[in-house]
Amino acid sequence: MKRWIAVTALSIAAVVGVGCANLDERQREWIFQPSDRTWGRGAELAQGMEPVWIDFDSKVTSRPARLHGLWAEAKGKVDAPVLLYLHGARWNVESSTPRVNRLRDMGFSVLAIDYRGFGKSSPGLPSEDTAYEDARAAWAWLTLC
Repeated sequence: MKRWIAVTALSIAAVVGVGCANLDERQREWIFQPSDRTWGRGAELAQGMEPVWIDFDSKVTSRPARLHGLWAEAKGKVDAPVLLYLHGARWNVESSTPRVNRLRDMGFSVLAIDYRGFGKSSPGLPSEDTAYEDARAAWAWLTLC
């Protein structure tokens, strides 16, 4: 009898564990909706922006990571304020170029990055932790320039 209870408890624990892992993965897919596709005229509008590559060792995944970004320098302003543009979920950085261009037209220099899993950045399913880490890596890149 005790053996049957132990086997049942282990089976339930395994099912719950697999279900939680599956839910975590599905939830991240629903929230971030990562894509390497560029929507609209994004690739065309990205012409003239400087591609940026940010390499770092991820503490979250314990693997090397590479972020792709676009640097849009303010026109005619040497001492322009700088913005770090994080595109959010669903769009990659090239799809966000209309917004980046508007910010540049307002007098800002802009670094726009793709999180891992988006655009040309390292593949993988993003998470809240990797998105934070990507933002910190981009900010560190800006402070070194």
